[in-house]
Amino acid sequence: MKAKFSSTSLLLVSLSVLLAWYGVYEKQFKPKKTAEETNSKRLSAFSKDEIQELEIAQGADSIYKLKRSNKDWLITSPVEDSADAGAVNSLLTTLTSTEQERTVEENPKSLEPFGLEKPSLILRSVKDAQTSQTIFVGNQTQVGSGVYVKTSSGNAVFKANRALLSSFQKSLFELRNKNLVELNKTELAEVEITNPTGQILLNRGSDDKWVLSREGGSPVDRMIWEKVLTTLVDLKAIAIASEKPEIQSYKIDKPLVRVVLSTGADKSQETLLFSRTNGKVYGKREDKPFIYELNKEILENLNKSASTFRDLHLASFNRFSVTKILIGHGTKTFELRKEGAVWSFAENKTGRKLDPGKVEKFLTDLQDSKVTALSDVKKPKDPVVVIEVFEKQNEKEISVAKLELFANGAGLALGTSNYLKGVWALPHKDLKQLNLTQEDFLESAPQKPEEKKS
Repeated sequence: MKAKFSSTSLLLVSLSVLLAWYGVYEKQFKPKKTAEETNSKRLSAFSKDEIQELEIAQGADSIYKLKRSNKDWLITSPVEDSADAGAVNSLLTTLTSTEQERTVEENPKSLEPFGLEKPSLILRSVKDAQTSQTIFVGNQTQVGSGVYVKTSSGNAVFKANRALLSSFQKSLFELRNKNLVELNKTELAEVEITNPTGQILLNRGSDDKWVLSREGGSPVDRMIWEKVLTTLVDLKAIAIASEKPEIQSYKIDKPLVRVVLSTGADKSQETLLFSRTNGKVYGKREDKPFIYELNKEILENLNKSASTFRDLHLASFNRFSVTKILIGHGTKTFELRKEGAVWSFAENKTGRKLDPGKVEKFLTDLQDSKVTALSDVKKPKDPVVVIEVFEKQNEKEISVAKLELFANGAGLALGTSNYLKGVWALPHKDLKQLNLTQEDFLESAPQKPEEKKS
């Protein structure tokens, strides 16, 4: 019995040791061994982050040189320009992940059968001043989706994935940064647009809302302005019209539209010039010599007057945050209050219930109503209705919109608000749907069944 117990104990100890070794092997040795095997198969001697310079030779007449500059990449030859970060990152990923699928020949007598005597693609990557590697790409293999390659570190010819060749068959234009604007939309604090309608100055306020500075700080229509602003900051060239500043040939010397983009803190600026000639639209940054061809739609977005950008809504508020509404007629005012998701009258002497759907419709009508025109008349007296809307912000009720509406016999009603400057006019139908009494918010009285005729 004792011998049997000792044998069992010995087996358990052996099993424990094996399990412990297996755990150590799986967690430490196996991943390291796998990584070493993978790295030994890779063509590139460097990782993606180690490569500081990259030279792509697609032939004697197509040699592109790129250099890392902090987090960005620059093209240094055949032109000096910023590179497309996405395109370069994709190339580096392909270069550093391509593996030697198999060794074709260790010491070939001739490189000509493999197309490596005159390679179709030469890739030179530089780690530092003393360390570099060159990869030569030759013919495509007759069987399978591969290409013949060799490196500057040896004579062996390998087979690699054909993606190495196809990925690097890019034009200079594809490698270039095609964005005209480098400033981020969230960084912008001021935009000045000079076009045939005049000069428009837009500023971002501390509340992150844009206003027309030369129109008394009038708010801009968010949807219209966001579309224009997005079009500007995402502006991409569809072609390089000229590498030299031939401004007269493309009428850039007398631009149709001039845009100055400015940030807040350091006042960084980018100036863009736009022209149209021979049915095409061109653009140029003042600090770069290149002239870009652009999509024609850009001028449609920039050839707008200041009044086009102006927000003509009566008020601006978040209807889902509204907790109180005051509606006054002369000396009488009633209050609508929201507790949780339920609307009610602050004081209800009618005994009938409030219809929450009618409150929501009122808020929708108020939020969607727009003025017809801005007026130069003086503010009238005795408003027909006064409306004030409150939102709950930081546990406090804040007045976010206040309007006074006046009757007018000329087919339009007049009004003032704390949102739009001065006196404005709006259709009578809008006045009618906003000039509501307490009775208008009540649930409809149930219809009495018709008495049967005898």
